Formats: sequence, C-alpha cells, structure tokens
Amino acid sequence: MDSKTGAYNRVYHNPFPFKINPLVIRLASHLIGDGSIGNGHFRYSQQNVNSISKLSENITKPIKHLKKNKSFNKDGSFKEYQFHIPTFVVKLVCHALSINRSDIKSSIFLEKCLQLPRDYRIQVLCGIFVDEGSVKGRTIRMIDKKIVENICYLIDSLGYRRSEMSGNTQKLYYNGLPYFVKTFKAQLFVIGLLKFAEDIEMSIRKYGILAGLWTKQRSLEMELKKHDINYVSNIEEFQKLREAVIKEFKKKQIIKSKNIIKKSKRNRHSIEYLFKTLSKEVIAKRISRGTYSLSEN
Repeated sequence: MDSKTGAYNRVYHNPFPFKINPLVIRLASHLIGDGSIGNGHFRYSQQNVNSISKLSENITKPIKHLKKNKSFNKDGSFKEYQFHIPTFVVKLVCHALSINRSDIKSSIFLEKCLQLPRDYRIQVLCGIFVDEGSVKGRTIRMIDKKIVENICYLIDSLGYRRSEMSGNTQKLYYNGLPYFVKTFKAQLFVIGLLKFAEDIEMSIRKYGILAGLWTKQRSLEMELKKHDINYVSNIEEFQKLREAVIKEFKKKQIIKSKNIIKKSKRNRHSIEYLFKTLSKEVIAKRISRGTYSLSEN
C-alpha cells in the first residue's frame, strides 16, 4: 500500500490507524475532475499542483517531497504537471466508502459521499469546483451526465439553490485541434454561491486555507463583492412568489392582485410589478384593473 516505501520509494511519518477526515475525502475528490487512474497509480494533472501537493503532504507527512512529472505539448512547450496522489490514501478512502478503486473517478464515489457528514460534502464540492467550476459563471461543467446529476444532488444536500441541470454542445481543443463534445452543467443561483462561500469560509477557519478554493479563492472573493446578501435574498423571495402565483393561475385561471397582496403580505407596488412582468412574458394578461387571467399562449 506504499505505507512504508511504496512504488516510488516514499516513506511516511503518518501513524496508523489513519483517520479519514474532510481533507482526505477532498484529496480523493480531485480525481473526479482532473485526475486519472492507471495501473497502480492515481494522478492529478494541472498547470499548478502546488495546493494539491501541500494538501497531500499535510495528510501523509512524507519524509521527501511527493512525486510530480512535467508533460509537454508536441511543440515542446510546457503543458502541465502530473502529480502522484499517494496510493495508500486512495485505497483507504475506497475501503472506507466500500467502493472499488476504479469507482473513485465515477458517479459511484459521489453517491457514497452524499451519505457523509456536511463538512465532508462541502470539501467534495470544493474539490470538484476547483477543477471543473467557474466562479463567475457559478457553474460546474463536465461530460459525464451521471456525475453532473450527482453533483446536483450534492448541491441540493448542502441546501444551495441551483438551476436545473442542462446540456449543450461545446467546442473544445486538444493539442491545438478543435473538437465538439456534449457537456452537462450544474449552475448555482447567486444566493447558492453566497451560501457556498459562507461554508467555505467556515471550512477554512476549521481546517485551514487548503479547505478553500485554492487558485479560485481570490476570484470568489472578488465575485462576492458584487452581491449583497440582503438584496439577493429579496430576489429569491420574489422568485418564490412568482412561482406561487403561476401555480395559483393554473388552479383558478383568474386572479385579483388584491388577493395576492393580502395572502403574501407584500406591498401593492411589488405585486403590480410582478403582474406586469408576467404580462410581458405572456404568462398572464390583464382583464381589468387589478384582475388578470392566465395567457392562452
């Protein structure tokens, strides 16, 4: 299990029994995105592997620095580093989750993680977001539909608001050559990103800076400055009211705005704005002052 010398002559100070904590699960979760599984090895490929190297060393406490290789493009220019995640860590995570080693880079790993405590699930999402996420777009985009579905379930389990999973065809490049592939997307609402950020901040206070978004942490902090939690919460409440009114339309066909004002306890201007928006979207149409019906379109 390379707990003593291993395939790369690595020796670790870490005493056994080895404790599976949120950062250990975080390390394994990076195999979902930019990881690869080979014959007896687990590699992580990125142009910057400093953070995952520090995380691995923090967990395993090796006597020497852990192994990383450089890979190059066809023209000889630097492409990325390939960092070797300690094999014994992955084996122990698989044993703890009752999965095969081949499952560590699949939706099965995520299904098992859904059963873990909240701190562990936050770190799994952080790991995937670092590798496959966009802070500005609030998205995680991957090719494997089943994996993205389970990422959506993971987001739901943490209580972060998101949109429905969607898929589209993207133009990507490999070794400078274009190709097209269908990808699937999980996207957080702004309020969801803000709550995710709160949990990340809590995780950093509890487990240290390696529990954050690494190179994307600065981008997250910049993005947070654009949004006010109270303002976004109001938008969220407005969206819930909009959905409730549409459901009411489908039941009654005709609605009076004064009844919605009374029921929702919102002011007249907010409700008038809501009906005006629904009319513009051709969801509702005005029959008379304060009275609306469901549009026939």
